[in-house]
Amino acid sequence: MRVEPYVRNVVTPIGGAVRVVGDAGAGSGVVAGLVRHLPSSWTVTPAAGVAAAGPDDLALLVYPTPGEVAAAHRSLGGGTRLVVLIEATATADHVAEVLEAGADTCVRAGSTPVLAGHLVACRRRTAGREPMTLRFRTARPAARPLNAVG
Repeated sequence: MRVEPYVRNVVTPIGGAVRVVGDAGAGSGVVAGLVRHLPSSWTVTPAAGVAAAGPDDLALLVYPTPGEVAAAHRSLGGGTRLVVLIEATATADHVAEVLEAGADTCVRAGSTPVLAGHLVACRRRTAGREPMTLRFRTARPAARPLNAVG
C-alpha cells in the first residue's frame, strides 16, 4: 500500500455494536440520537444487561452507580468495552469513581456527537489490541529523570 507523505493514515473501525444498558430515555435524548452520529455500519440496541454484549461490542451504561459499573466490569469478558454515560452535572469525584470501578471511558451527558466520538475512539483503540489490564499498566520500568543524559 502506497501512503502519501502528507496524508494521515486513519483506521476506522468497520462496524460496531453498542448495547445500551439502563434507561436510555434518562439520557436526556443523548442516546436516542446516537445512531445518527455513528458510522452507518454500527448498530445501537437496548440490552437487559451487560451479559447481552458480545466480545466485540461496546456496553453503554446509562447513569449507573459506581457499584453497578464494578459489577458490570466483573461480568464482562473478552474484548467488550464498558462505556459509561453520567449526568452532565456529575462531579469530578464521581467521574473518578466510575473510571476506577472499571469503565473504559466515561462521558458526561449533554452532547450526542461527543458520546458518539468516544464510542468510535473506544472501538478504534481496541481494534487489534489485547485489553490492557491493571497489572500490565503498572508493570512499567521506572522512568529516568528528565535531566538524565544518555
